[in-house]
Amino acid sequence: MKTKLTFMAVLFALATGAETLNPLDMRWTFGAHEPITMYRRKAARTTGGIEGSSKWVAGWLDWFDTESPKLMKDLGLNWCHCRFYKGMGWEFEKNDYPNVKRFVDAAHANGVHVLAYIQFMTLYYENMMAEIPNLRDWAARDHEGKMLYYWGNSYYRWVPCISCDEWVDYLVPIMRFAVTEGGFDGVMFDNSFSHHCYCERCQRKFREHLARLPNARERFGFDDLRFVLLPPESPINSSEVKDALVQECIFWRHRQMNEIFAKFRREIKKARPDAILSCNSQGARNPSAMRTLCVNVPDLIQNLDLYIAQNGDYPNYDVAKDQLRGRARILKIYRTLGKTAVALCDNDSSMTPDQERHYLLPLMEDLVLGGIPTDRTVVSPGKDCFYDDARVEQRRPQLKAFNAFVADHRAMLESAPYEPVKLIFSPQSTILSDRCHRGLGVAEEICLRRHVPFGYIVSRPDELNIPADAEVVVVSDQTCLSEHQRERLVAWAKGGGKLIVTGDSGRCDELNRQYMKNPFKAQLAGIPNVVWRDEADEFSGVFSTGWVNRISAPKDGGDRLVADLEKIGFKTPYELKGIPAWVMAEVRRTGNGFAINLVNYCPSRPMKGVKVAASGRQVARTVPFGQDEAAPAIYQLFEVK
Repeated sequence: MKTKLTFMAVLFALATGAETLNPLDMRWTFGAHEPITMYRRKAARTTGGIEGSSKWVAGWLDWFDTESPKLMKDLGLNWCHCRFYKGMGWEFEKNDYPNVKRFVDAAHANGVHVLAYIQFMTLYYENMMAEIPNLRDWAARDHEGKMLYYWGNSYYRWVPCISCDEWVDYLVPIMRFAVTEGGFDGVMFDNSFSHHCYCERCQRKFREHLARLPNARERFGFDDLRFVLLPPESPINSSEVKDALVQECIFWRHRQMNEIFAKFRREIKKARPDAILSCNSQGARNPSAMRTLCVNVPDLIQNLDLYIAQNGDYPNYDVAKDQLRGRARILKIYRTLGKTAVALCDNDSSMTPDQERHYLLPLMEDLVLGGIPTDRTVVSPGKDCFYDDARVEQRRPQLKAFNAFVADHRAMLESAPYEPVKLIFSPQSTILSDRCHRGLGVAEEICLRRHVPFGYIVSRPDELNIPADAEVVVVSDQTCLSEHQRERLVAWAKGGGKLIVTGDSGRCDELNRQYMKNPFKAQLAGIPNVVWRDEADEFSGVFSTGWVNRISAPKDGGDRLVADLEKIGFKTPYELKGIPAWVMAEVRRTGNGFAINLVNYCPSRPMKGVKVAASGRQVARTVPFGQDEAAPAIYQLFEVK
């Protein structure tokens, strides 16, 4: 996989093939993706903030299917996913298809593009066994042979076994129907991950996989693997995964998921070449999920046209804890991977008063980082109505101003990001070592807080490509590096590339096996454009990535890494002064200079005293939404003629 470094991550065509859309033209919104049976069965406040046991759900869905697309069009919202298949059995769920088709037709008539929601991680056995009597054979089992339930506690939702070919084959015609007779623009597989299954089918397939591996004795200590059993859950989520069998179990699960989505891609493109394949899975930077939920997103995403990155990280800054929260990491990674992402803040049920006051903040974050601007609150019910008219009237001028800003600055927003500092991100190293995970995490946090323009090099053990726009490569305490990765970095440095290495990077190979002496350090010794610092950067407190990131400030505020950059001769063509840590600076190259987008994650603290200087360039400033000092600002640096 070669990294692709463009601001507009991926372009895809509509059914007509006559018009090409990109994230600047897309506005994502809520699409009522739960069937009424889901609301009734859950009988609690759920998706969209709807009380599932309420008497008005059916009426609301009827309104939504017919009338909501008009509201979406009126507000300029033009993409969503809507209910299609929840995992209750197609024979049961297709009874709702006429209503769903009514929504799809109404959406298309109003210029709204719709992806069919398909649930990946659930078998609703109470409904489905009437259609599939042997459904138990499709279900995943825990280490003791008991049924696995969705997130462990939804007793009416079995988890499917991803080794079950019958289950995968069952989903294919449903997916094909969605984009042919259903008329959807594509499909979105929700919860595209799984728990580890220990059924006899998985045990057999795992042993068959092991039998195909070379050098088994060297890797595992013995080569007769006929009686091996899948390792239990506890060692799988180790902070440092060194057990070779556990490693191979994790990698094998990832390959299973990749093969499933490769099949989905082949089948959907055969049915309709322009159909969009997307899914909602886990974060690309969450090692616990990558170990325990059978998915390696940077690999899985290569089969997709669009990625749904649902999370709880509504952008904000916690003053008391000095914690910066946002989606910069994930959006930058998906941009590097060449994929458009919908970074859904999980706020479809409600927003806090502070979030309401600064409604445009997450939309601006989406915009400047290449994601799809998203509002999941406006096309959803109010307290006593099918939709909240007061909220709509509040949103209307805000969305109008936002869209006007996009139109006014489109050329700048379509320009390439300025990311001269590249951080090495090896998904396999992240999976096998929490130290590698923290090492990358602290470098990210320093760059974000100190406004260093950075991007990623996403590397596999057998692939590391340094892009042409890289000026400095940072290897931040990446203890697990393959021989190929080390050789590529050494060749970069010997060729004059600037390299910063910290901590004990390269002390282990790609399988977390330790060398007696660090070969990487010896390989880089004496190269003048290399800075090696034995002391790794560290966090002052917690570093936890997941549904919600909890990330503390770096211990020294990032002073040492900033000093390393200065020592190696890195300097931006501009100076930023008076910009606090909670303001994100995202920079782009424009036709005649640079544009610096400042997004304030703590609007209660206005940006005052900010200074931008650039030798030999003119500096112009704009404020997108009036003269509010808390609003995002843009500084554009133009060449002096």
